[in-house]
Amino acid sequence: MPKVNVYLPADLARDVKGHGISLSPVCQAALRVEVMRAEASTATRSDLAAVADRLALTDKVDNDRRYLEGYGVGADWAREAASLRELRGVSRHCEGDLGRSFDLVDIAPSLHSFLMVRCAALDPEADWFERIDTETAFNRGLVEGAAAVYEVVRPLLASRDIAGASKEQ
Repeated sequence: MPKVNVYLPADLARDVKGHGISLSPVCQAALRVEVMRAEASTATRSDLAAVADRLALTDKVDNDRRYLEGYGVGADWAREAASLRELRGVSRHCEGDLGRSFDLVDIAPSLHSFLMVRCAALDPEADWFERIDTETAFNRGLVEGAAAVYEVVRPLLASRDIAGASKEQ
């Protein structure tokens, strides 16, 4: 067995000797505990990359699910309740003309009440009262779903010569 020197402060060495404590088994036991802690710490750190990958995937799956929920609600609003002015405004927003968030009252007033009815169960903590921030997956899907319906219906409006519809194409 290799011999290792252990240095102790004078008062501790005196107390150890005074109580007849054998240094070798105590140091061995303490060092074994520290080695086990070090190994556990190393194993934990090496597993963290896998944990981070798994968590990132669950976040992506959740964001994708929220986007699809929003897309469906936006498409439903566009088909069931939106006015032509509102759809144009949301479509312009989707193209980037209006920035990352927009005021519901200015752009799409009927969307506020539609969201209150349809989304209370989806996201009861959400604040749907004033602005739509398209940085969130649900809201991005909401805007893109409404804009997709508008893009499909726009040629039909133009063929019916709805005022202003042909000017936008």
